[in-house]
Amino acid sequence: MAYETTEEVGAVEHLLVDVKQAKVIGLLCKTAGLIGRKQSLSWSQVMKIGKDRLVVQMESAPSLVAASEAQLAAAQNMTGLEVWTDGGDHVGQVVDLCMEQSTGEVQQYLFILNYPPLAEADGDAPLIETPPVYTIEPQMIISAGRKRMMIAEEDAQRSRLYGQPITIISTPAATSRQRPEIPTELGEFVQGAQSLAGNVTKRVKQFTNEQLAHQDFVEADSLPDITEQLKAKTEQVKQQFGKTSFGRSIGQSLGHTLDRFKRPQVTEDSIDVEAFEVWEEDE
Repeated sequence: MAYETTEEVGAVEHLLVDVKQAKVIGLLCKTAGLIGRKQSLSWSQVMKIGKDRLVVQMESAPSLVAASEAQLAAAQNMTGLEVWTDGGDHVGQVVDLCMEQSTGEVQQYLFILNYPPLAEADGDAPLIETPPVYTIEPQMIISAGRKRMMIAEEDAQRSRLYGQPITIISTPAATSRQRPEIPTELGEFVQGAQSLAGNVTKRVKQFTNEQLAHQDFVEADSLPDITEQLKAKTEQVKQQFGKTSFGRSIGQSLGHTLDRFKRPQVTEDSIDVEAFEVWEEDE
């Protein structure tokens, strides 16, 4: 609501954050009316946050407006950012943040683990869930772009549960038929992924060194034990995390491992780059 006229300005869509300063710079709102337009407001324009309305000052000095526009252009919405570790694991997604209202200083980012939503419900009603929520301190962020942020593996494993429940609303179109069992500890989630990939790699390397050193070509049927175990692990990952980037990555890695027993071996330490995603971060 405008301070000068008491007219409705619009509805807040999200906050705009300067990641380097760890500070809320402004907010993006959609103006009222049938054809609403999006408008950015500086946090300095927010005069009061009440129970029913935000009171904002719409008339500012030209010099202040120019300074605010420059700051707002560098700020971004943090909600929805993917959370990755510096070890290459996709662990979650930012859903909210905690801030100091008077200064706009960000105290914590809140994120949930990277997993599919609740099972599909009847009708078109949205699905509501309250998953475990974890915290990220601003100083933990190594880097951040418009789509994802990166934190250290050890910080991800030490991340603490947030003390209050956060409600997540999902649309039926974005849900899956089945929901896997979700670990409640973040360290268990990260370490489980690393353990699965590490154990498979270790087992394959050991088997290759001991059994395949003198062979150029091996049929999968002659290795029933390890191939069956790999197939079972691959199917398990697909069922539990198949719709996530993490699941697809691990599933591809296991699939390519199986292929090693069906085609000529190149070198012991060769890496299949097709199993990895590569991207260039947005500015």
